Amino acid sequence: EDRSFWCSTPPRHTAGLPSRLGGNASLGRRAMKNWFWTTEQPDAREVGNAAFREKNHQEAVAQYSAGLEQCVGTDQKVQRATLLSNRSAAFASMRRWDEALADADEAVALRPEWAKGWARKGKAHHALRQHAKAAAAYARGCEAALKHADELEQRQTKELEAVKRQAATQAAEYARVLEDNASLRRQLDDYLCMFDKSKRG
Repeated sequence: EDRSFWCSTPPRHTAGLPSRLGGNASLGRRAMKNWFWTTEQPDAREVGNAAFREKNHQEAVAQYSAGLEQCVGTDQKVQRATLLSNRSAAFASMRRWDEALADADEAVALRPEWAKGWARKGKAHHALRQHAKAAAAYARGCEAALKHADELEQRQTKELEAVKRQAATQAAEYARVLEDNASLRRQLDDYLCMFDKSKRG
C-alpha cells in the first residue's frame, strides 16, 4: 500500500489537484483526506443507462446493481424503483425473463402508482407466456398513467388559476397606482394654477 498519500508533504501526483490543494507543502492530512473522499463519483444509473444505449446490457446490469447496493432506506423508494425498472429492461434485453420479472415485481411494490414499472412487469409476463398476468399488469399500468395525467391536469389547472388571481391582483394594483398618479397630477395642476394666479396678483 502506498502510504505516501497521507504524508504531510503532498506527493508528486498532487500536481493535478485544484490549486488550493496541489503543491501546498503545509497542507494537513485531514484536508487531503477530505478532498479525496468528497470528489464526486459517476452516478451508477447514468453509467448504466449509457451502457444500455450502447447495447452493453451486462455492464448495464452491473451498474444498476451497484447503484442498488448504495440505494437503501425508505426515503429512496423512487430511486430504487427506477434502478430496478432499468435493470429489468436490461435483463429483458438479454432474454433473462425470470430476473426481469423479479425486478419489475419489486419496482411496482415500491411505486405502485408508476406506469413504467407495470409495463416492465407486463412485458416479462408476456415473454413467459403468462398472458393473463401480462394483461392485468398492462391494465394497471394504463390505470396508473391515466391517474397521473389527471393529477397533472388538476395541478396545472390550479397553477393556472393561481397565476390568473395573481395577475388580476397586480392589474388592480396597477390601476390603483395609475389613479393615484392621476390624482397627484390634478393636485399639481391646481397648485400650478394657484401659483400663476398669485404671481399675476
